[in-house]
Amino acid sequence: MPANPKRPKPIRNEAYLRAVCEMPCILTEKTPTEAAHIRYGFFSKDMKPGDDLVFPLSPDLHRRQHTMGEISFWYSHAPEWLVMDALKALARERYRTWLESNS
Repeated sequence: MPANPKRPKPIRNEAYLRAVCEMPCILTEKTPTEAAHIRYGFFSKDMKPGDDLVFPLSPDLHRRQHTMGEISFWYSHAPEWLVMDALKALARERYRTWLESNS
């Protein structure tokens, strides 16, 4: 199947993945961690999302993310501050996009 020209090629950056693994877990603030890709909404289940879509998770939580399924995992593990920060970032990104298209 030919690549979809509207979809950018996923970013691959091994140096960034190594840096993410040096960060504390986004949920527990403990180390060691693994780079956990956010797959929800990604266009293909057969292709790993870009390395720009990762968070540091403890190995146990990373396994749970895959075992439980992405949506169930984040709904049951994400603290309120994380959800609110994500919503604020999305709202600001949409506002910037709207400003750019209306200027």
